[in-house]
Amino acid sequence: MLPIALDLSRLTIVLVGTAEGLAKRQDQLLRQGATDLHVFSYPDFPSDELLERTKLILGVDLDEHGNARLADVAKHHNIILNIEDVMEHCDFHYASFMQRGDLFISVNTSGKSPTLTTRIKNYLAQIFDEKWEGRLNEIAQQRLSWRSQGLDYKQVIQKSNAYIDERGWLS
Repeated sequence: MLPIALDLSRLTIVLVGTAEGLAKRQDQLLRQGATDLHVFSYPDFPSDELLERTKLILGVDLDEHGNARLADVAKHHNIILNIEDVMEHCDFHYASFMQRGDLFISVNTSGKSPTLTTRIKNYLAQIFDEKWEGRLNEIAQQRLSWRSQGLDYKQVIQKSNAYIDERGWLS
């Protein structure tokens, strides 16, 4: 697994599903910045024309036939696929995440235990509370200042570590 964060505003995304799972996933994608999102209520499927520009397909609450069909479509068009709770059709697994401004912390168990993933995320959320948004902005400004002073990458890392330690942010 390669843990990455995708900029959903840059991708054409197809979402196929049924019931409340579809609405929940659609809402999540929109909150996370999806701007070119195409939603289909199963058994409706996207056209080949749309699939030619699609980068990501997500399936939610489909039956076996729908899962197999969506997997075939994704494979045929070479599109990254995730069908919720159907690991054999998943090219990736969702991470549980928390966000504090631009600080983004995620936890992933490769689909083995979504419950454990959520519990760990909730635990970390107590440690990394809202004050971390300000801390990130503070050290970002310091980093820019150090870079403008001509410090190299290694020196900026050393200064950053000292700055964090002096303020006791991780102790």
